[in-house]
Amino acid sequence: MHTNKTIDLPDHIKYENTELTIDNVSAVELIKEYGTPLFVISEKQVRQNYNRLRKAFSRYPDCTIAYSYKTNYLPAVCNILHHEGAGAEVVSAFELLLAKKLGMPSSKIIFNGPGKSDKEIEMFIGDDIALVNADSMEELERINQIAKAKGKIVDVGIRVKPDVPDFFVCPKFGMDIATGQAFKAYQKASELKNLNVVGMHAHIGTKICSTRSYTEGIRQMAKLMSKVNAELGIEFEFFDIGGGFGVPSFTPLFPTEEKVESTATIEQFGESIVEAFLSCISDYNLSEPTLVLELGRIIITDPALILTMVEGTKVIGGSTKTVVVDAGVNLIMFAPYYYHRIVPVVNTERAKEAVDVYGPLCMQMDVLGVNRKLPVLVRGFFLAILDAGAYSISLSQQFIRPRPPVVMVNGGRKRLVRRGETFDDIFNLNSV
Repeated sequence: MHTNKTIDLPDHIKYENTELTIDNVSAVELIKEYGTPLFVISEKQVRQNYNRLRKAFSRYPDCTIAYSYKTNYLPAVCNILHHEGAGAEVVSAFELLLAKKLGMPSSKIIFNGPGKSDKEIEMFIGDDIALVNADSMEELERINQIAKAKGKIVDVGIRVKPDVPDFFVCPKFGMDIATGQAFKAYQKASELKNLNVVGMHAHIGTKICSTRSYTEGIRQMAKLMSKVNAELGIEFEFFDIGGGFGVPSFTPLFPTEEKVESTATIEQFGESIVEAFLSCISDYNLSEPTLVLELGRIIITDPALILTMVEGTKVIGGSTKTVVVDAGVNLIMFAPYYYHRIVPVVNTERAKEAVDVYGPLCMQMDVLGVNRKLPVLVRGFFLAILDAGAYSISLSQQFIRPRPPVVMVNGGRKRLVRRGETFDDIFNLNSV
């Protein structure tokens, strides 16, 4: 259930008198200017989250944070992170094109994904990106063939699959460490003349609450790396542990981990991962490769919210009061599976009541929150749905309604970073 919790607001969201503000910009004024629904992103919070990560992992200086484009590839967001020093982790041709258009150096781009097309392989070979992580034996062979045709030597890593308790990794990703499949992949890659094997990559899951999963995965990777180095002579430059850090304020309704009381903080992730990594370097006599993190959710979840208007309310029989708002799962697809904080835009002394919050779409799964304690709501009141930055804008769709504008705020200033869609935007690609 999306049961009501005690709501703590992040530092960039406050009430001034009774009105909600985001980085000192009034939510009421934003609604007057841009309407609802409306995405609002705090530039300050994006920067702050990234720099907390940098500091948390600073004990190991050779650490690269590659922002996961798929999490939210709004160009304004990617550009901020580029200027802060992040690299780019991309999984498609158009994400690679976006990174290049935004001025990201090829030397800071990593290409992942389980289904790379020949066209995509040709693109990243032509751009001489830092690293491509191959996902299968067949993919290694295709990369080698295309590189040979182009007269290039390509730096590659291999995605491996550690056996981490509590997590089931879909079979389409990577190659098993435990069965020896991953070692065989390195054997194969070492025989392919147009590949330069320099990395090992893993991504154990998403919304991970505990540091234990990472420390166990790192140890299995390091053990394999030592074996590959000793038996095949491969020298590793990159130790890529992927991403998946959970967000303390944004909890899954159906957690994959058992007996986890709370989500680790950025600082706790940093301390545990670096300690495990340094221990493995010593225990397995490894060189000191670049530690790569591919992070998205932990950076962009809490900087964004959606402002939305109550379209109507009703009570059927003895059920909880139903509130329908003008933002739905077309904008925040995973709302039925995560607890999003929901707060009023104007926080009055009105009595509170338990309500179920639904979007406007003609589908039963359009549920944003269940049993939420909010001030008595009527049509025309406004709510803010927090923690809306990850897998929202990049997964949003024109189902029933066009996508809304996105505004970025910073220190009392605002700017439109994406206008709302129009009828023509949606239908100009069509013909009859």
